[in-house]
Amino acid sequence: MISNKKKRAVLFLVFFICVLSFCLKPNNFYQSIKIKNIPTKIKQSYSVRDKVTFNFKNSSPKLGTIYKIRRAHRKIHYSIFYRTGMHIVETEVEQSYIKNLTGHSAFKKNELVTIKDKAVINDGKISYFNSHQLYKIKNVQIFLKLGKVYTTYHLLAKNNKKTRVIDEEQLCKTYFVHFHSKTNQKANNKILNKAFSYANKHKQTDIFLPKGEYMIGSKYPKKDYFILPSNSSIIGNHTQLIIDNFSYWFGLATGPSPRDGVSNFELSHIQFRANNLKLGAQLLIMADHGNNWYIHHNTFKLVQKKGNHIFDLGSLQNSIFENNQFVGYAPELTSIAKITADKNLHDYYAEAIQLDAAEKNGIWDAGLIKAIEPNYSIYNNFRFLSDHIVIKNNQFLPFINHQGKLIAYEASIGQHSSKVGHVVIEGNYFHKSLVNGFAHKQIWVLEPIHFPPSANTLVNNNVID
Repeated sequence: MISNKKKRAVLFLVFFICVLSFCLKPNNFYQSIKIKNIPTKIKQSYSVRDKVTFNFKNSSPKLGTIYKIRRAHRKIHYSIFYRTGMHIVETEVEQSYIKNLTGHSAFKKNELVTIKDKAVINDGKISYFNSHQLYKIKNVQIFLKLGKVYTTYHLLAKNNKKTRVIDEEQLCKTYFVHFHSKTNQKANNKILNKAFSYANKHKQTDIFLPKGEYMIGSKYPKKDYFILPSNSSIIGNHTQLIIDNFSYWFGLATGPSPRDGVSNFELSHIQFRANNLKLGAQLLIMADHGNNWYIHHNTFKLVQKKGNHIFDLGSLQNSIFENNQFVGYAPELTSIAKITADKNLHDYYAEAIQLDAAEKNGIWDAGLIKAIEPNYSIYNNFRFLSDHIVIKNNQFLPFINHQGKLIAYEASIGQHSSKVGHVVIEGNYFHKSLVNGFAHKQIWVLEPIHFPPSANTLVNNNVID
């Protein structure tokens, strides 16, 4: 006979084995883990005061503001105020029927903005504004029209009590550059580069430079260069950018069309000046393709070295250069009285504004953009001429120091290595051009304004002395 003690031991062993086998079954183990991981709360997506759109089944979207939130039966319900006709209505909506609009606006209340040059006001009329005028956003209004969300802004200009109502697409962001040092060009390069990077990431940005003198530039411009932004303005305010050594600003191509490059770009009210007013410096603004540039009310003083350009524009389209001053070119050539056979003529006629033709061989840009543009050969597979360019009411002057000594003659403009499209050169003033001193050469490139003889150019009302 088996004793009771042994029976109990056998029964305990059988029970233990059964329990162990049940726990080790894959399905039961998975089920136990799965049950433990069921969330006890649904994540809340919106907050009180959020502006949202919502709709029920088979209903058109409505716009409202959340004022209360409650949880019930594993769901989140939002109490919302919304307008219907002349009445404010309250309703409760489940989370799945709501879309948040709080971050929908590109601009915020109290933000400073500018208005595009040609702004379409919400009454359908076209009004023109000073694009440099700053406005503060006093109110943001989001509304629905035919199921689509629209945003308008109530703007107030400085010293003006009257507000304007403008649609979002007519506004530009503002970026205020704050240089920390007047003489630390390395730090200033980084600050300016940061501004350009911001504008490259945020379309329709106006970059405002501060009042005063600030040094930029580098001994290594092929490494320390700037990338120009599209859909942006760079605006000075009695700003002097002092160029130490070199400063290269590049506009890169974005596609194979001549308009595929830096576009809708404005540069205005900046004084560029060499740090060394005896030897000069070099500012180079070079574009591979591009469209709709507006360069106006700038001064470029002794920032063009021998054989170089200030603007080297490869296939630029539909652009205007007006009311600028170009002062002094290549001070090392001032004492040269005669061009001998061993001299490179390009050193003498290098244009302050060159209307070039971009192509994939890398000759037109001296390989500078080719070295940094990944799709250079693809984008420049076809050669396009610079076209529909207007250069008017500019001054090209020599640089004379405070003692009255001539440091550098002035430069020429035009194109020497390709044809051009339609170009207008009108109402400009040229005084003491370097190439005028070599009239005995009787070569067309040794003229203050020079283009190939067959070029499609309109040149009139310019003064050359």
